[in-house]
Amino acid sequence: MTTHYDYDLFVIGAGSGGLAASKNAAKLGKKVAICEYDLVGGTCVIRGCVPKKIMSYAGQISDTFSDAEGYSFTAPNKAINFAAFAAKRNAEIARLNQLHIRFLKESGVELIQGYGKLVNNRTISVNGKEFTAETIILATGSTPTKLPIEGAEHTLISDDLWDLTTLPKTMTVIGGGYIAVEFASIFQALGTQVHIVIRRDLILRGFDADIRTKLQEEMHKRGITFHTNVNPKSFTKNADGSVTTHLDNGENITTEITLMATGRKPHTDTLGVEFTNIKRDKSGAVKVNEHLQTNEHNVYAIGDMIDRVNLT
Repeated sequence: MTTHYDYDLFVIGAGSGGLAASKNAAKLGKKVAICEYDLVGGTCVIRGCVPKKIMSYAGQISDTFSDAEGYSFTAPNKAINFAAFAAKRNAEIARLNQLHIRFLKESGVELIQGYGKLVNNRTISVNGKEFTAETIILATGSTPTKLPIEGAEHTLISDDLWDLTTLPKTMTVIGGGYIAVEFASIFQALGTQVHIVIRRDLILRGFDADIRTKLQEEMHKRGITFHTNVNPKSFTKNADGSVTTHLDNGENITTEITLMATGRKPHTDTLGVEFTNIKRDKSGAVKVNEHLQTNEHNVYAIGDMIDRVNLT
């Protein structure tokens, strides 16, 4: 007896991995659906690489204006109209979202808008409506995390930066990984006074030592203040909206905003894996074999949520 399913393949998560998997399966003649609760495109397109590159280009233009004076050009006022810039940046992200939606349609993939979670190894619930599939691919990516510190609710994560409509005059960045370093450099180039708090003496642990040292020196020359070999102890929100970071060496830093750039974790806590035989490790990453297959033979997991080679 042949079991009938709504779809041959159902993908949860319309990021880089989910989009590629669904479109290729559809091209091979499979009936495919993909669900997404946010804009289509994933972290890289919607709230990571692409908007960050746009921000970086703006910072480079600011630098060019400064350099122009040295070549005897009368440089314009290099202050950015951040609200107008943010609107244009977000409009480009909205355009890319529509582009990815169109690509799915042209490939024959059905897009279901909403938050998908597993009911069992063959059933997915999206906004309360259930769908069945012969094969399921989990592709929900990862999400920024905050340190469990008193007052952490007053800090921002990287996703929150895309909601800013005014350029902060001052900013504290907690963390020394590449996401922290990128945002610190971008905002400094745009005119923000930036502090970086790291628990070691150098940024970018795991990268080449000479690069780490030279980059930190150059960032310091540009005006970024480093607070090294310290940890944040707590955060306080002040009456004017600013946030004070209290360090474990007794130092306090008060800035307009504070960014917690202290890593990411697999986005699996609300996926419903507990209703299946799917196993996760202590970080929340879904366990898979060499074929990206979970403990459920018909359910696969890809991308950041398996915590192997992360971020596109």
